[in-house]
Amino acid sequence: MTIDGIRIEEDFPKETTLLDVAQGVGIVIPTVCFMRECTEPSVSCMICGVRDNASGRMLPACATWAEDGMDIDTRGEDVVAARRQSVRLLLEKHPRLCKERCGRRCPQKSAGVKCPDCRCAHAPECPLRKIADALDAWPVTPVAESGQRHRCSAQGQERELFFEPDKCIVCGNCVRVSRAMREPVGLAWLGRGDSLRVAPPLGRAWEETLTVSAEACAKACPTGCIN
Repeated sequence: MTIDGIRIEEDFPKETTLLDVAQGVGIVIPTVCFMRECTEPSVSCMICGVRDNASGRMLPACATWAEDGMDIDTRGEDVVAARRQSVRLLLEKHPRLCKERCGRRCPQKSAGVKCPDCRCAHAPECPLRKIADALDAWPVTPVAESGQRHRCSAQGQERELFFEPDKCIVCGNCVRVSRAMREPVGLAWLGRGDSLRVAPPLGRAWEETLTVSAEACAKACPTGCIN
């Protein structure tokens, strides 16, 4: 197979993803929903999309097995345009104020948990913001913030964690982690289409959701929504 004009001569193990092949030859493909520790890929963001010129198909690099005969393009104009659109769709419900605050208004340029303004746990090294900046994918219209916060860690845990719906991009990482760690309640998908959101299932209280996986979910969240 070929990737960005590089001929892959060596044999790769069965069930090796395109993402793994690209990383093996030093090609960087951006990802948001990909988590190596989860056996089942999510394919919820499509930011890692690439084109197979041999078939003409756009494929998620994190969930597509590499095969002989593929001719993969990770940098073409149509690939970049598709990624930009995917990022914009994710950011449609995410406040742009984080970019303004951390990039321009924060005097220390080191927001994160020390910032009294946005409390973003991922600034200034937010992976989603870096991808959005690189692709010039910020939506034109900023999203208003509701200011909602729900405590999602159980009573008695060493550190209190909160879920901020404003920052959620519905990537599903926390849902997958809570399932993998066999949370008694956990987090789930609720609603459909534009109303799709992450929330406790069956009307359960937020405080019941994450009893064993709170820290893992916070680590997996790409936006600091769980912090």
